[in-house]
Amino acid sequence: MPDIDQQYSVRARFPRALIALWALIVASCLTLFVARFIVALVYESWNVWAVAWLFGICVVLLYGSFLIEGIILAASKIEEYDEDVTVRKMNQLYPTDNISTTLIYVKRKTQDILVGQPLVAIGITLLFNSIIETVGLHRNPDGTLVSTLAGEQLPRTVTYLMSSSLVSGILSAALIYWFAQLLPQSLGKQNAIEFMRSPLASQVARALVGLSGIGVGTPSVWLERLAPRRFRKRIELPVGDAKIFESLCIDYGYFVSKRKIIIIPGPDKVEVRDEITYRYLDGRRELRHSCRLAIDQFDGGIDFTLEFPDGTDRERERPGLFDLDLSRIVEGKDGQPPTLQSVYKERIHVIETSVGAEPPHLTSRAVYHRNALTFDSGRADVFAFDMGVPTREIEIRVKRSQGTLINTPPELTFGSEVARFFPNAQPLMRGTCVRVKDAEGWLLTQTFPPLSTEMKLQVDAREAHTASAPGTPEPG
Repeated sequence: MPDIDQQYSVRARFPRALIALWALIVASCLTLFVARFIVALVYESWNVWAVAWLFGICVVLLYGSFLIEGIILAASKIEEYDEDVTVRKMNQLYPTDNISTTLIYVKRKTQDILVGQPLVAIGITLLFNSIIETVGLHRNPDGTLVSTLAGEQLPRTVTYLMSSSLVSGILSAALIYWFAQLLPQSLGKQNAIEFMRSPLASQVARALVGLSGIGVGTPSVWLERLAPRRFRKRIELPVGDAKIFESLCIDYGYFVSKRKIIIIPGPDKVEVRDEITYRYLDGRRELRHSCRLAIDQFDGGIDFTLEFPDGTDRERERPGLFDLDLSRIVEGKDGQPPTLQSVYKERIHVIETSVGAEPPHLTSRAVYHRNALTFDSGRADVFAFDMGVPTREIEIRVKRSQGTLINTPPELTFGSEVARFFPNAQPLMRGTCVRVKDAEGWLLTQTFPPLSTEMKLQVDAREAHTASAPGTPEPG
């Protein structure tokens, strides 16, 4: 999956000279295409209405091929859509349109569309090339031009271009390739819904299904049975992390492009800096972001702020503070009434504000402290972080510190909320974690972490003892 915030740029991919060359080639092909009809009208004494009809048929054939190729790409994407969600969303976006009916039809008939498409595409290509050969200049069996006037007035190169079957074949292939294959494939892949709203797209899709219904693909089914058995064995691949992330981003309307967590051990306290960069996919003026921490996660207050791009027009931020205490009911003994036993306490810092225009991105920053790392053998420090928004990448830096050794790679795990009450709950695994030890300490990079989980970082530290000369820094 390409990144959501990346844009395709032709200039970035190809040098200007190459772009100019292809622009010249495209312009030449279009000029030759139109010139063939003009030559037929001027030098072959064709009726103007006959030339107009043939030119119009060529335009219709190009558009028909455009629709057929685009429908194939659109159908492959529509096949992944959920029917109920599709109907609700289309009724919301296009209340007066029947696009939802078309999308559901294409989703259910994708295989039939694939059967009918190649036959129609081949037919369109052959007919288009036949028309290009029909117009232009014609030659007698002995090689002379039928139109003597053309032979007298036109240069030899122009005469060849206007009469050659090879040139007509190249023109047909180039125009269909650019305008009726690559272009619709790109548009159908980028926005399948809008492509299916194109004029006659629904009718063409139903025609392809009808063509499949008469059995034009039956011979290929017979040949399929002769193929080795390994081709008929279905291999279902799981949905990838990037695809899940993309779907969640669309559902939420925003996502975390990067989260940077820096842990700085000290002799008395450990400082934690948590920066989260959000990006928005839909227009929203009311913004609310939070920082959730277990009570035993920090010592003292939390500095939680929002950072906007320069020039963002916004109201004064409105902070809020909440405490969450989850308790379990403990049955009383000897007839005593049940009592509540606290299991998990959480503090939630919330900031809400209104902006004049949708910001391209927003960064929240939380800075807090907790007790110093323990050096006891068999014990490790655990840092917990809430994961409530689709996240592309997390970068965790555990800094070096004098007097502290962290030789064992820090462990990163993800668990559901029930893991807070059932420590033996199986952790959730998704994405990829890379751990690297460098001059600054440990650097952990996690891509596509699971959603709605609690991320735990386990750091196993030891006290560093050194017998080096005075003034020599202790190892970190």
